[in-house]
Amino acid sequence: MSLPNSADVMGVGTPRDLIVAIGAGADMFDCVLPTRNARNGQALTRSGRVVIKQARYKDDPRPIDPACACACCVEGYSRAYLRHLYLAGEILVLRLLSLHNLHLYGELVAGAREAIRARSPTGESSFRHRSSAAPRPISQPTASCRAPIAATSASG
Repeated sequence: MSLPNSADVMGVGTPRDLIVAIGAGADMFDCVLPTRNARNGQALTRSGRVVIKQARYKDDPRPIDPACACACCVEGYSRAYLRHLYLAGEILVLRLLSLHNLHLYGELVAGAREAIRARSPTGESSFRHRSSAAPRPISQPTASCRAPIAATSASG
């Protein structure tokens, strides 16, 4: 349901795309990317994607993102255990990765809200401060909602 004078954006999915849309005046979003990516074994972080099914996580004791405050990361679910759950077809991993990805999006939008309240044009500076990736200028949105947050190695 749209509110009067609201700007709805549908299908925009990456964190960077959300920041660009907020900078352009978007108020509401409808996006499946955080949960769809989770169902496909991908966790989103401020420094890129973690594809949990990759072999490099087989013995990795770290949480998805040590700086994340979501229940998945705080409760000590290791990358190795999440990989095991994913490869075993356990539904718990889909919930945990979705929880993590949605938490990241919540933090991103909260940062944008803080920046707006501080009279900054977007939350981009807040996001940039916590991200290792240099954001694109507001005038250059990404061409695809499947663009990565940051360049990451696809080997594994």
